[in-house]
Amino acid sequence: MQVRRLDHVNIQTAQVATMVDWYSDIIGLRTGPRPDFP
Repeated sequence: MQVRRLDHVNIQTAQVATMVDWYSDIIGLRTGPRPDFP
């Protein structure tokens, strides 16, 4: 079964760059717009 859409994910990590690389390279997810949090 192919995933057509993933609506929202919230994951905490101390290694943000490593996590982003893994999710985009291995799973094929793309980063979306982020609010400008204070």
